[in-house]
Amino acid sequence: MTPLNDKKLFLLDLDGTLYLDRTPLPATLPFLRQIRERGGRYLFLTNNSSRSVDAYVDKLSAMGIPSSKEDFLTSTDALIAHLQSRPPYRLCYAFGTESFQEQLAQSGIPVTDRLEDGVDCLLAGFDTELTFQKLEDACILLNRGVDFIATNPDWVCPTWYGSVPDCGSVCEMLYRATGRKPQVIGKPQPEMALLAMKKWGFSKEDTLLVGDRLYTDIACGVNAGIDTAFVLSGEGTRDDLPDSEVQPTWIFDDVGALATALETGEALPPKEFLREENRNTGQTLRALKYFALTLLSLAGLMACSMVTVWLLAAAFQVSFAGGIWMTGVRVGFVAWLVLFLSFGLRQIWKKQKDNSDTV
Repeated sequence: MTPLNDKKLFLLDLDGTLYLDRTPLPATLPFLRQIRERGGRYLFLTNNSSRSVDAYVDKLSAMGIPSSKEDFLTSTDALIAHLQSRPPYRLCYAFGTESFQEQLAQSGIPVTDRLEDGVDCLLAGFDTELTFQKLEDACILLNRGVDFIATNPDWVCPTWYGSVPDCGSVCEMLYRATGRKPQVIGKPQPEMALLAMKKWGFSKEDTLLVGDRLYTDIACGVNAGIDTAFVLSGEGTRDDLPDSEVQPTWIFDDVGALATALETGEALPPKEFLREENRNTGQTLRALKYFALTLLSLAGLMACSMVTVWLLAAAFQVSFAGGIWMTGVRVGFVAWLVLFLSFGLRQIWKKQKDNSDTV
């Protein structure tokens, strides 16, 4: 494990890590500036195959995040690299957006969006233009026995209002209908991370992968043999960690916390992060318990004082300025205050005595 502040290449997930839907997270821009100022390089790695790189550049620009085409590596890019490295298919059915089909066609992959006899491969991506006709075509093709390749296994895509089904959910639906599971190319497979390091000439020790999902982002880094940072700003939560076979190198609330750790060089692995969080939770619960006991003791003393004042008034036929009950409240509060200060002074004296004994 290379020290966090020695990292030079940052492979960054997008949805849930840097923004939600079309809203950048508060720490995103300062974090990206910090990487540049440190002389580092960041590359956006996304499993979302519904957009072209040009569309991503436009989307980030609209959110005030500067970028160029060279800053991106998508699961579609990884799919194209895979298809170009093997014997070509006669015709591929593009189960995805129009942009997904165009990217494949521009790279020389023979594609169609219609059910044809010559199709020998089904290519599935995150389809924000999904129709029942596509689902039906896919089932027919899979039942024919064509190859089945998917860009990514993500169950959902985070949005500002929650989540929507991603490629993994649709592939699961096709599996339930046909019994066929796809070969997955994007994260969690290591190809995207390996391509990124090769593209920019960085070593595994120089590289950090940052993402919000254990089963795709963090798994990709683990499979590629690089350090990872799990952020809790998107789909993943701290509750995912105990039961997960995939464990990140470090864990942070968001990229803002990661930016702070890059400055200080101090970062906690998952077990220590959860232990520290449990310690803070325990301190909070203890503080609430003491506060509740303080209120209960105040209420109890006041009640006892009011009863005592009432008994005195009844026994000796005396009256009190302000009335019996208000006098009881005043007496109870004064008694509580005296006891509270006495207890506090005793604790201070005891602590000083313990310190002096230690010395």
